[in-house]
Amino acid sequence: MSKYEHYPQAIEGFVDFAHSMFEVLDALLANLIGDEARWSNNIGTDPIPKRFLKNDLNDQTFIKLWQLRAEASSLLLIEGDHQVKKWAETVAEVNETCKQQRQIINQQRETINQARQEIARLDKVIAERKTDVINRFEAINILISSSIRDGNIGLAHWKRDERLHHLKDAVLNQIKDLRAL
Repeated sequence: MSKYEHYPQAIEGFVDFAHSMFEVLDALLANLIGDEARWSNNIGTDPIPKRFLKNDLNDQTFIKLWQLRAEASSLLLIEGDHQVKKWAETVAEVNETCKQQRQIINQQRETINQARQEIARLDKVIAERKTDVINRFEAINILISSSIRDGNIGLAHWKRDERLHHLKDAVLNQIKDLRAL
């Protein structure tokens, strides 16, 4: 299982959590100070308005609540502006596509390996056949040479020796050609 497959769900859960935290903090501040402290009434005010600093809450607690709400809101804005969930879905899709492509590549590698093994096998068969053919031609050459030397080939034609020499040369040329392969 890929580490990217759960990104869309994780980001969606995180965005839902940030949205819930924003609503809780906004409602908490509205309950403690009044509806005028709601975020909708203070959008764009970076520092805390002074009218809210003098209240029954400890100033540090109030400031932390205000900053937490602002952070939760900015997380929601980031998600809205940059569509992080959609990016996570895209990453998950790309990861799945990459996984499928890796499987295809591995299958192709296996096919290539099988083809290489078959080529090696055929090269071995060709080498064996080539050796066999060369050995046969050499045997023919020995027979022709001994027939020329002994004169007992049984040809009645007067050009018997010339034909045998020509045949011997042809066989030797075949042997050279086969060895060159």
